[in-house]
Amino acid sequence: MKKLLSLLLSLSMLASMAVIPAKAEETVMPLNASRIDSEKLPSGNLIYLGTASANVKEEDAVYSFPIYREGDLSEEASVTIHSLDLTAIYGEDYIILDDNAEKTGDGVSILERYATAEADTDETSDNISEENTDIENYSEFDSEMAQQFADEVVPDAMAGIEYSSGTTVTFAPGENEKTVKFKILDDKKSEGTEGFSLLLVNPDNAELYEVTSLSVNIEDDEPKEKSVVSFSRNSYTSKDGNATVTIKRKNAEYSLCDFTLLSSSITAVAGENYEEQIKTVTFIPYETEKTIEIPVSGEGEFKLLMSDMTGCESGKYAETVVKIKNNADDESDISLMGNENQTNDITINGLKYNVKYTMPSDNTKDPAEGKIYATGDGTHNYDIPPEVGTYYFATEVNRDGLFYYDGYWGDKPWGCGHWDNKYEIDTRERNMGSSHYGKLEYYHTSMWDKGGVWTHSKTVPSVYYQYMTPDMESTSNAFGGQLARFKIANNDSIVINESKSGKFGRTLDAMPATLLNNNQPLNGNISMEIHSADEDKSKTPKSYVRFYGVAAMYKKVNVELNQPPTQEYCIGNEKINALPMQVELNSGAQIAGSKTRDFWTNPNEDDCNIVFTINDTDINGHKGKYGYISGYKITIDPGTTDDKITVNYPEEFISYLNSKKEQNFLTK
Repeated sequence: MKKLLSLLLSLSMLASMAVIPAKAEETVMPLNASRIDSEKLPSGNLIYLGTASANVKEEDAVYSFPIYREGDLSEEASVTIHSLDLTAIYGEDYIILDDNAEKTGDGVSILERYATAEADTDETSDNISEENTDIENYSEFDSEMAQQFADEVVPDAMAGIEYSSGTTVTFAPGENEKTVKFKILDDKKSEGTEGFSLLLVNPDNAELYEVTSLSVNIEDDEPKEKSVVSFSRNSYTSKDGNATVTIKRKNAEYSLCDFTLLSSSITAVAGENYEEQIKTVTFIPYETEKTIEIPVSGEGEFKLLMSDMTGCESGKYAETVVKIKNNADDESDISLMGNENQTNDITINGLKYNVKYTMPSDNTKDPAEGKIYATGDGTHNYDIPPEVGTYYFATEVNRDGLFYYDGYWGDKPWGCGHWDNKYEIDTRERNMGSSHYGKLEYYHTSMWDKGGVWTHSKTVPSVYYQYMTPDMESTSNAFGGQLARFKIANNDSIVINESKSGKFGRTLDAMPATLLNNNQPLNGNISMEIHSADEDKSKTPKSYVRFYGVAAMYKKVNVELNQPPTQEYCIGNEKINALPMQVELNSGAQIAGSKTRDFWTNPNEDDCNIVFTINDTDINGHKGKYGYISGYKITIDPGTTDDKITVNYPEEFISYLNSKKEQNFLTK
């Protein structure tokens, strides 16, 4: 296992081999290849590869390599090509250009599979790092090592591992060479150098000779990303003679990184109260958390620090304090940052609202959504601010959010151009404010080129919402022609498309979108898209957008209660007209001084019910309820006479049920 992981790591970080430059997609780039001198070959019908390794750029380009055949060519022969996803993924990073090529893998690289499996065993990654010190010198990895990996390690260690794709190459009688093509896919992600192997297996009417695998490394063209490591808390308290410290890692999980863990005395004494720490902590690929156990005794405090970081940088807590307690059960002063309730103010169409949300204590996450509360109409305030919508933060999926930052289209910028699509965060800021946003930037220096970037969300239900409006800003006015766009898709089809040109400050009023399609409310689930684009071939705009979230506002109705008609009551010889009871509408929200109440749809049924209260009435000094409710008359008035509807409940509802019953009877 350790040998496998070592070679995988070396392969994924290959740097010394000559890089074959990528050309236009329609151009096929042949890899350097050579045929073995026939006089040096043994007798027999042989098939082998013309090259064992190659290093290519991560740009959309097509490459080719030969498969040679020697010996008796009088009959047909064939061989199967299988791909192994060492660190690259078939279908995401590369494909084989053959009509018969079939994807068979599960989208997980061998490195990730084995690295995560290793983390579940008793063998630590620290031991792997110490045993395989040659991993540190990535330049020593060459084609000979690649061939060693493919020929020796892969067959033994990959038993049970699925190939990621397969295709069969057939030689016609007399044919001694076949050309196979593969395409590199530029996925616009920072992933470091990735690698895959193509293996020859299952020859028919021939046997394999010597070079039976081709190792290909894809050199990443995206800005290099570093992992961020941090203690999970700013202080820990010992228990039962041990201090347990957790270190977390995020970003560039595919890479290897390490740092030195140091201890420093505060009031505790090293060697007496705690075991002094001077050790290297290594995160192998796809390892995201480590637990450090430190034996302690007595009382006091000491500090742990991170130093000499390689392949990573420190996060929120680069140092932490460890408190040694005699009483193992006394954890009263453990410093835990609990979930924090936060409020941000927003304004829509001149009206002010509060967005209330909770910041998770886990610093690797951000809130996906908050609740929007109305404060009033500017003149009168609600007695109790009602919940009127959902604020979907721009949080990326990797931080438990809704949005994917992976949309690119058009011409790729070059030189000083920009093609940025990512979620920007300030992990030190415990408020979503202006420090957490989607960064969508497109700038091409050639006016005849067009393109853009976009983020799209997971689906959300549309039934609750009247309209949605994005919280965003356009931050550059350079060269003119900037375009920001808000789209809403229903069943994978764009049904709403709002846009705004030029530079504008942060606002929720730029692109409000009413959820209607052909004047009918949208049904089912919808997804949201935010675009930053250049669609003008006469300009070179810097379309730079900061996207903070989307305010999804609930459907609103206003309810007015009309008391039941008065009844005639006899009091002695006197007749009195009076209400049989007093009916009150106690739910909903009310502006001070108003006789009506506002209601909003809400995903939580408990927050959107209409509740009536039946109170006593007073007839000539006699209090009580002098009647009963046999039904309701409900009037729905959208403001136009033609659309006004009155429904009698329960009579018309019973008639409806009876009609459905008769229909069912007739169809049986």
